[in-house]
Amino acid sequence: MTELFTRYHEPPGGKVTFDKKGKPVWVHDVKCWRCGGAGGADIWKFTGWTCYRCGGTGWERKPAIEKLYTVEELAKFDAIAAKKAAKKEAARVAAEATAKAEADARREAFWAAHGELIAKANALVGRDTFIDDVARKATERAEISEKAEAALKTAVERLIAEDTRKAASGWVGEIGERIEVEATVERVADFIRSRFNGYGQERVYIITLRTAEGNALVTKTPSFYAEKGSTLKLRGTVREHIEYQGEKETRLERVKEL
Repeated sequence: MTELFTRYHEPPGGKVTFDKKGKPVWVHDVKCWRCGGAGGADIWKFTGWTCYRCGGTGWERKPAIEKLYTVEELAKFDAIAAKKAAKKEAARVAAEATAKAEADARREAFWAAHGELIAKANALVGRDTFIDDVARKATERAEISEKAEAALKTAVERLIAEDTRKAASGWVGEIGERIEVEATVERVADFIRSRFNGYGQERVYIITLRTAEGNALVTKTPSFYAEKGSTLKLRGTVREHIEYQGEKETRLERVKEL
């Protein structure tokens, strides 16, 4: 008798019969998928334990019918399946190659258009979380929106200008020297402290100014105030020369506007 197998190359585990077309089939019982052949489960004990699908028999109500094939038939099926699989794999590889080529082209175009800005942003890493975040996402995705690019450019130029300004700053005068200088107010800050005589409180103004040569001057006193953006002629005493956040600053005291 000719050997017969299921489509998965397994021999039938029981009697072989034939369907209406005269084709060999294997009719066999199948365990209930809901209870796994147990007929019931403890998780259903409050509703009767018994599996409602198989009625407690542990078997599907209808037997499974599997077609059977000869070795030659299976060989043909396997050859067709292998051909389909190879065609599918070739299509997958081609699609993957096309996608990679498109991604490479997009990335190349991105770097050609935005590489200079991203390089400047990466040189400032760790100094501004916004710059770090936008540059990282743009690099990972090889894309950046016009709005994000404009905002990144503004932030980068701001830090570069700040670095340029700091590098240009030098100390003015000698410690203890009384100097006269013209400068523009860049920043104004203030805080409240107790008066030195112990009576009440006073507001202290921290004024940062910059000369036409780019030198930074700082005053910290309750007796001098100026509006941001105003240009003043001042007379003051050089208290100290310091370096703050990479910038040379001249601290003045006893400042008066001329």
